[in-house]
Amino acid sequence: DRDNLFVIRSLTKFYALPGLRLGFGVTSPLRRGLMEGHKDGWNVNVLAQYAGVAGLRDRAYQQASRQLVQQEKDWLYEQMTALPGLHVYRPCVNFIFWRLTGEGKRTADLADALRADGILIRDCANYPGLTAAYGRNAVRPRFENERFVEKMREKLSKFWFSLKY
Repeated sequence: DRDNLFVIRSLTKFYALPGLRLGFGVTSPLRRGLMEGHKDGWNVNVLAQYAGVAGLRDRAYQQASRQLVQQEKDWLYEQMTALPGLHVYRPCVNFIFWRLTGEGKRTADLADALRADGILIRDCANYPGLTAAYGRNAVRPRFENERFVEKMREKLSKFWFSLKY
């Protein structure tokens, strides 16, 4: 009922469908009408449509995913706040946002070190208003989170003492 509001939801991450780039938007009939004239003739391919419909119907998966993320983000946050050299922000989503402390520390360097062990983190240096010290990581199942914390502890201790302040 508001012509200035457009709510967008992505199914890509929640349903682990990164190649499909699938999502939807909800808005007023007026806003939808204005946007209709500016879109391609095709919205979503048929494979993505079937995957989206199946995902949206699977209420058990949705509940289990929400429960897992809630439980694991709290556990992961507590573990990460104990790591040296990090300022960790309390999460309200399915990733943990943090900043490396200490002058000259770059998330890109940490990301390179972790990548060698098959762990990916997001360097947030290109986000408007942030610096090279900011990063984030996904909330994953417990066994992956445990490995992540172990590798972060290992890399941060080496990383921290190998760079000059």
